[in-house]
Amino acid sequence: MTKLRRFALLPVAVLVLAGCQQGSADIESLDDLAGETVCVGEATTYLFWIEGTLSLPESAGDIAEPPEGIEATTLPTDIDCAEAWQSGRTDEFAGWLTALPTAQGAIDEGYPVKLVGDPVFYEPLAVAFDKAVEDNDSLVAAVDAIIGQMHADGTLSGLSDTWYTGIDYTVQEGQEAPEATEGDTCESEGIDGHLAQVCEAGVIVVSTDPAYPPQSFLNDEGEYEGFDIDVAREIATRLGVEVEFTDPTFDAVVAGNWSGRWDMSVGSVTVTEDRTEVLDFTQPYYYTPAQMAAFDPEAEGAGASE
Repeated sequence: MTKLRRFALLPVAVLVLAGCQQGSADIESLDDLAGETVCVGEATTYLFWIEGTLSLPESAGDIAEPPEGIEATTLPTDIDCAEAWQSGRTDEFAGWLTALPTAQGAIDEGYPVKLVGDPVFYEPLAVAFDKAVEDNDSLVAAVDAIIGQMHADGTLSGLSDTWYTGIDYTVQEGQEAPEATEGDTCESEGIDGHLAQVCEAGVIVVSTDPAYPPQSFLNDEGEYEGFDIDVAREIATRLGVEVEFTDPTFDAVVAGNWSGRWDMSVGSVTVTEDRTEVLDFTQPYYYTPAQMAAFDPEAEGAGASE
């Protein structure tokens, strides 16, 4: 079994494992996970939801209540949870909470997973910047304007269609795409602050995840690919600079105080109220639903080692 690569993702899904305290055949709803342990990526909104500390913007809509007694166990990334199941570690946790597209991608790749119930919340994902950087407003404003233009001219929808097999995750359900506004680029006169520094360097350093397909991953040649990668490259092109990628831990990204190691993060960072205390965000460039799923013991290779 190969590792997950290209999915149709984006909603957050809880995957449930067979052979735990409760049989997978009995898990048909979120409530069936009461008292169970669920695997999540470190420092993610999925962990915060289980802990009861998730604080999304009001525009994100309703957030389902976690089942009573549910507990979280964490691994470095979401995909590690699926890999643990696939390798036969079937007694460590009963569920997996992740983006629905990631869950669907796991199913498409032959992992023993089945979706259960409706999304538990929807999360807006945006380009993030370190609030500790002085004179950061110029770069944030420039990139925010570019995101608006990419919404308006269909670029984001096209990239979503490419990476999510015909699904447009770039517009929140029931809302229209934002209108485009003009913003500064490296060709503009009188630019200053962080934007001027990036333009003078001729390159923007972007943090992302090397193992979060189809948003971002390393291909067989060791090159970055994915939805987030294409978004970052388009932003750099419209600014008028080259792009360089780096891969810090997600913990380091959402903690802020980057010490100038990278200029912005295009790594599917969810906008939360707590994160806005240390990070600046653009408008969202796409949205993901969080949804339940269960382990499928009938799938070929369920619980087998690689």
